[in-house]
Amino acid sequence: MRAVVKYVKGAGGTELAEIPEPEPGPGQVKIRVVAAGVCGSDVRMYDTDAGESRFRPPVVLGHEGAGVVAVVGPGVTTVKPGDTVTAETTHVTCGTCRHCAVGALNQCPDRRGLGSGVDGYFAEYVVIRQESVHRLPDGLPVETAAIMEPLACAVHLVLERAPARAGDTVIVYGPGPLGLLATQVSHACGARVILVGSPTSVRRLELGRRLGAIATLVDGHDDVSSAVRNLTGGEGADVAYECAGNERALQSACLSVRRRGLIGVAAAPHAPVSCDIGHLFFNEISLTTSLSSTPGSWQSAMALVTAGHVALEPLITHRFPLEQWEAAYDVVRRRAGVKVLLQPDLAQPLQESWCENDRCRLLRSR
Repeated sequence: MRAVVKYVKGAGGTELAEIPEPEPGPGQVKIRVVAAGVCGSDVRMYDTDAGESRFRPPVVLGHEGAGVVAVVGPGVTTVKPGDTVTAETTHVTCGTCRHCAVGALNQCPDRRGLGSGVDGYFAEYVVIRQESVHRLPDGLPVETAAIMEPLACAVHLVLERAPARAGDTVIVYGPGPLGLLATQVSHACGARVILVGSPTSVRRLELGRRLGAIATLVDGHDDVSSAVRNLTGGEGADVAYECAGNERALQSACLSVRRRGLIGVAAAPHAPVSCDIGHLFFNEISLTTSLSSTPGSWQSAMALVTAGHVALEPLITHRFPLEQWEAAYDVVRRRAGVKVLLQPDLAQPLQESWCENDRCRLLRSR
């Protein structure tokens, strides 16, 4: 089968290759991949040595995706051939550590994930353990479900690690896929969301307004902390979500939350960052981090989509055949869209499909 394989640790070392088609073992599910999402972390790990400790090359890349069950291995009872499914990134855990015991599989020291520790979605087929596989709710297109994984990450951030509550004012830094999904999840909680982006993110900020943000700010043009305090009667935001992965956003978040506010960091910084710990200390501001997702995150994410509180399709702006993975990476690298998909059976690339329809406006009005 065709697959995008990373052969070495560090930058580069990736190519489209023909490799043997996998077969499921006991308790495993073989999925025909319909669509796979390209994450910013995929591109960073191609361009640099970021995240190389997680890699076990050679490995098929891709940790976001969805498809149709092709074959099930012995003992699989939760899905059957023909079911449309998506799956969590976790493929291997120890099952005995304190983290596994409470469902925090993302912190298991023996965890191996799709697209890094085991073969992932950038292929025609992928094999995943049945515990990680989720049947799609009726009416959810399988292509759209390819980005359930970043939604689960947003849920882990907003509902589990740094909870937003009804009536809170939330500020989200970074209108990329994670930030736009965190905006929707916060909006679904009843929070008032302020979305912050860079001068190059105007279209993403516009999309954020259609998906629930009450206000958008452009860092470098607006004085973000002053604007947030003006919007909150001088108090500051109750919660800040740092989804941009840079020092400037983190420092702004520290200055934009109220006393005893909460900051959730969900984007790995590209370089070491600093913030004013004294300011956090004297104002009793709590700072936490949010890595990946948990099985509970996925259950909540599926419920939000099923209930219509979160829309995934407005984020998908580009689609590429598997053979054009480098072009897909380039779109992500240039931040020319929002979410980019690789689709093994796609004949021609489909680009620049920005949501401006009634679906966005319906979410905005809720």
